[in-house]
Amino acid sequence: MEQSGWRRSGDSGTINWWLGHAVCLSLLGLAWTCLVAAQENVVDRPGEDRALFDALDASQDGKLTLEEYLQAETPEQKVRERDFQLFDWDENQSLSFVEFRTVPGNVPLKWRLRVPHPLFDLSELASQAIEESFGDWAKTPERTIDAREFVTGFLTSFSENKSSRFDPAMVTTVDRNEDGQVSLEESREFLRKQIGVDSMWGSPLILSDGRMVDVGLFYEMDVDATQYLSGNELASLEAARGMSEGSLEIRSRVANPRVDFQTYARDAETSTYDPVAWFREADTNLDTRISREELIDASSPERRDLARWNVGAFDRDGDALLSLSEYLLSMHGNRTMRWEVAPYDRDGDGQLAFSEFRFDHPQDVPILRRFFFGQLDQNHDRRLTPDEYPFVATSTMVHRLSYDGTVCEHFELGTEFPQLCQPRFMPSDGEFRLTELSADRSTPRRFTFDFESRELTKFDNPPNDEVFGDATFFAWAPAGNRFAMLSDGKIHVVLDSSKPQIIPIAPESLKCIRFGEAATWTVDGKSLLLILESGREARVASIHVDDLESPIPKTQQLWTGSSADLESGLALSPDGKRLVLPLYSQNSRRIALHEIDVDNPGAPREIRGDTSTSDVTGCCFSPDGKWLVYTTWERGNRWN
Repeated sequence: MEQSGWRRSGDSGTINWWLGHAVCLSLLGLAWTCLVAAQENVVDRPGEDRALFDALDASQDGKLTLEEYLQAETPEQKVRERDFQLFDWDENQSLSFVEFRTVPGNVPLKWRLRVPHPLFDLSELASQAIEESFGDWAKTPERTIDAREFVTGFLTSFSENKSSRFDPAMVTTVDRNEDGQVSLEESREFLRKQIGVDSMWGSPLILSDGRMVDVGLFYEMDVDATQYLSGNELASLEAARGMSEGSLEIRSRVANPRVDFQTYARDAETSTYDPVAWFREADTNLDTRISREELIDASSPERRDLARWNVGAFDRDGDALLSLSEYLLSMHGNRTMRWEVAPYDRDGDGQLAFSEFRFDHPQDVPILRRFFFGQLDQNHDRRLTPDEYPFVATSTMVHRLSYDGTVCEHFELGTEFPQLCQPRFMPSDGEFRLTELSADRSTPRRFTFDFESRELTKFDNPPNDEVFGDATFFAWAPAGNRFAMLSDGKIHVVLDSSKPQIIPIAPESLKCIRFGEAATWTVDGKSLLLILESGREARVASIHVDDLESPIPKTQQLWTGSSADLESGLALSPDGKRLVLPLYSQNSRRIALHEIDVDNPGAPREIRGDTSTSDVTGCCFSPDGKWLVYTTWERGNRWN
């Protein structure tokens, strides 16, 4: 087991710091200490919070037994019984007034107390480690450390080869008074920022009522990366929070707001999320724990993939469930960064080193990243494999499902090309092709797969209709007289190939998700079926292309929902009656095949007969309509 702490090594005095797995063993022991300290500082406040507590405290001993706690008139006795167990932090079978005030809903939010948050414990352990490394610094708090030495040691501790380039900006962060020295208090403030307890400006990211600032949301909305939100970005923030346009409180303060992070963070109603309240809602069976299934079901669409493996990675006691303290110290329970967006394997070796375990973000939290990395690294070799952390697919599977759903065949394509997508049959020769997209989607490679021989071969001569001027993809109508193309992320149509008049097909606010598999023509060539997205909303629409030059072209909405619920890909049956698309299924908790009746569209129906177990990543019909062919990407152990 790794020893956590700062250590002097050799004559150079280099500081090595690895927050290892030993940290986990200390967290629960510190949690109750923190709550007791909070209890000693509580000032009783008259009002409904104390009145309710005193009314329940029949023995007037300042504590609530389970029987006393459950005597309140409420139809949710089982919920209250669960809450009694969940918030009895010292496990003495009674609730103190402090514990009572940590339960969401028991008191007004302004008087609610936060539960013992493990991030404070990590910050305390880090402070203890650094103090020990500098000769019991806390015993001589007036001493200071050279700022350059401090920063160099800090950065070196995260490097695999124990060397790191000096970062002058970090000196500014830690040396607040710019005297070239780091005081003990400055080091503690610095560590709180590096672990995500405070922002880089020193403001708290964990509020006194237990809510946390959603740092990742701010930078997700900051599309132009200016460090400010304005105009459409504020409108997107309102939409993300489910608010009506123009209702954002910070809009009313100035005529033309440019909201920086500090202003955003101060508006708690807009900027925060409540992980404790979220955990209570996710615990549907009221056992004070959440299972993998409960976590997936309660997650927003864009966080479901993260939920799939979060329990396996952060279940410290091995019960295949997450307690509240385990959840708060997991990647799913933290929104300092967008942990749901997996890092990129920069050197292509199939593993992630800590230097690759990065989430592009102006407010980095390297200590927290290091802790998460250590939790994921099961064999402690300082590398993450797809089994330990499913950051990439391990292989591609091709499946064939008969039209009536009675036969389902599976074809393993191996691990050499783990993320092939965009399945389609070529109209020219009937060959079945797959595409491998590059990281920037600019240089795709195409392959041909033969179902009889099961051979996958590289296709070296892509048709010339797929590269034309500024367009990156073409989709020809069946008759070959008109086509749609993607240019600058927008879809355009040429109605007559002999008269190259290019007409935009979508409003400026709508963009195509993946044109290569998200646009398909009807058999008669009169309509184009598209997947379009605006913000977090996606829709499938049939647009009558002969009306494109009119102010309002004839459009039929076939489906509308979250873009995270819809995988790219549309398949229209040769008879034009069935539209198949991969959608999230509540039954199987994955992206599964669904169909819509084009003539009478209603709620999508999950297709029967599919025996695959991973997310569907694309689909198409065979030319004769007898087979529905689709791809899945297989992933590591924790994913499954």
